Amino acid sequence: MKTHPVKLTWATAAEASGMAMAHAGAFETSWREDEFEDLLEGEGIFGFLAQDEEAPLGVILCRVAADEVEVLTLGVAPPARGRGVARALMAAGLAAARQAGAKTCFLEVAVDNAAAEALYATLGFRRAGHRPSYYDRGPEGLVDAVVMRRDLNEAASSPYPDGGTVEPPVPDRIEKLCVDKGMRMTDQRRVIARVLSQAHDHPDVEELHRRAHAVDPHISIATVYRTVRLFEEAGIITRHDFRDGRSRYEEQPEVHHDHLIDMKTGQVVEFVDAEIEALQEAIAKRLGYRLVDHRLELYGVPVEEN
Repeated sequence: MKTHPVKLTWATAAEASGMAMAHAGAFETSWREDEFEDLLEGEGIFGFLAQDEEAPLGVILCRVAADEVEVLTLGVAPPARGRGVARALMAAGLAAARQAGAKTCFLEVAVDNAAAEALYATLGFRRAGHRPSYYDRGPEGLVDAVVMRRDLNEAASSPYPDGGTVEPPVPDRIEKLCVDKGMRMTDQRRVIARVLSQAHDHPDVEELHRRAHAVDPHISIATVYRTVRLFEEAGIITRHDFRDGRSRYEEQPEVHHDHLIDMKTGQVVEFVDAEIEALQEAIAKRLGYRLVDHRLELYGVPVEEN
């Protein structure tokens, strides 16, 4: 099927209609034309509309405040996906943000949107936080969001998908550790490493495969099993068994933390408590030992359900 050249247009009120059309194609719950018009009048708000000669394809809207820029929305209609439109919109948005004096960019992405999170990772974004019950999916309920952050530098990607330079992917910590240990990193191992680095919910192998497969459909579950075992043996990731019959994994933490498991939902909450750390060391010392490792897991239910 023939595709037409993609054009990016700086957003003004004249583009509000096309932005609303592109947004409606990208999201089940979308913003109206008048909402885009109102937003574009706001202080520090700017955006781009991607379109070809046939239809609006995608939209990005950002807000600059002081030296930070937030991506308010980024969406591409399904027929236009796979053409580099999202990457082009993001590159244009980051370039404009730099010109406005922004030094850091933030955005949110749903925890179950593995493809989008993987795209942002290739553009240099890293996990910086977590927002529970952030997206309202209507009958499907609320979905958590991952906050991602990127430090902006002078090197910008081309805002056009068919020309210019594209910033190379920045390796995640797991990928860097693998390279430091001399491990051979195939493309599929890199994808699995990135999925693990981006995970904050201690996924099992089946869930890791689902997320990695969304990025690269050629990744088999056997490859995920082999890669996870390799990473674990190298001390790069840690395996947990939270009494649910599944081995679950997380990146080997730089700072020790413990876990509280919600026995109703299976949610795993990470926490650090200096008093607990000191108490465990004191107990080991009192018994004649020097503490070299420890693991604490708490199991509970919400107080209102006791």
